Amino acid sequence: MNGSSAAGFSSNRILNILSEEDFAAIGSSLEEVDMPQSFIMARAERPIDYVYFPSSGFGSVMVVGENGRRAEAGMFGREGFTPVAAGVGDDRSIYEIVMQAHGGGHRVPIRTLSNAVVARPKFAAVLARFTHVFAAQVAYTALSNATGHVDRRLGQFDEDRT
Repeated sequence: MNGSSAAGFSSNRILNILSEEDFAAIGSSLEEVDMPQSFIMARAERPIDYVYFPSSGFGSVMVVGENGRRAEAGMFGREGFTPVAAGVGDDRSIYEIVMQAHGGGHRVPIRTLSNAVVARPKFAAVLARFTHVFAAQVAYTALSNATGHVDRRLGQFDEDRT
């Protein structure tokens, strides 16, 4: 990782809005990573090893039931980071997080990110804001799944029903 500023470093929006000081708290530990389709970033109920900042592609956050059934709870891409649990001080993921479309980005060891969250309140605030927005996405996804007609959710409209 060269330089001490995120500006222009990555297509990841969180990395690009960090101050030089906040970026420096994780910058030297960022590792470029290829994330092919089906790449697993975290497994449900397992420790988090790395926190990922995608620059391209997109992934899904999957809820895994006791019976092994899965449901997509949310999606993310270059606007954020994953697993969001790391942004609030947790070192375990309750979700399985997997890439749905090939991409790339950067990852940082969980310990480095956790130390930066504690030492850099503005950095922690950036991660918390994304976590809040992601939680809203999850809530609206649940609402749509529970109350919306499948044809509307898929963007297929019947003119008689619109």
